[in-house]
Amino acid sequence: MTYNKYYKEKLNIITSIYDPCLLIINIKEGLFSIVKMQTNDIFILGTKNFKKLEEEELVKAKLLAKPKEVLLQKKPFIFNSYTLS
Repeated sequence: MTYNKYYKEKLNIITSIYDPCLLIINIKEGLFSIVKMQTNDIFILGTKNFKKLEEEELVKAKLLAKPKEVLLQKKPFIFNSYTLS
């Protein structure tokens, strides 16, 4: 299973009509997320409920993922070769 398929089938996320690598989940049951996929990086803006669901489903799908990093005002991180702050 690919990550793209995982997000669409297991988390019911739809593809943006503007960018096939931009995935969006409708607001429901406290879930909201925007997922941007790159070659080997995924950037997620989402609620805590979505984060919990995504972690649970990753384990069930037996997909490996890099450790998550949280963007904080005082702690920038690297995404797709760029430093985000």
